[in-house]
Amino acid sequence: MEDQCRDLYKKNMIDYEYYTRLARKFNIPIIALSAVNSLSAIILNQFVDQVWVSLVNSILSAGIGVAGSIQLYLKVSDKMTNSLRSAMSFNKISLKIAKELATPLDLRTTDGQTFVSECFAEFMTTIEQGNPSHISVHHLSTKKTPPCKPLGFFGRLLALREPLLSDYSDTSSV
Repeated sequence: MEDQCRDLYKKNMIDYEYYTRLARKFNIPIIALSAVNSLSAIILNQFVDQVWVSLVNSILSAGIGVAGSIQLYLKVSDKMTNSLRSAMSFNKISLKIAKELATPLDLRTTDGQTFVSECFAEFMTTIEQGNPSHISVHHLSTKKTPPCKPLGFFGRLLALREPLLSDYSDTSSV
């Protein structure tokens, strides 16, 4: 379980970094387009008819709205927060197990069965509260990764959304 916690810590940190980069890809253009939109409303009035200024503002606002909507649909910030929270919890469980194993038997304060039960409960709670994963715990223990097929742009976009519960109906691999 300690090795699985370390592996899941690493996986969740990779996921956190991925979602952080993805959030930047949305947030930076949204901020830049918002600034250009507000400046164009003020500056363009002096050089261009109001009809064209309104057209430019509406196009920029629509682009900002679409980018923000996609970011909300993909739940980027929620997934980023869940990844970081899960990584910290898995690291805590791993350190707790390592500390217990490093402590001599006569100095341990908890019973072995109780300790394992507590750790397993924390482990399962962390898995349940984290982001859905396409890699099962079985794959982590055997160090195999599931086969990955190349996806196009829309396939990658759809893969980012929350998987359906039916994707996890097979519990035999856990």
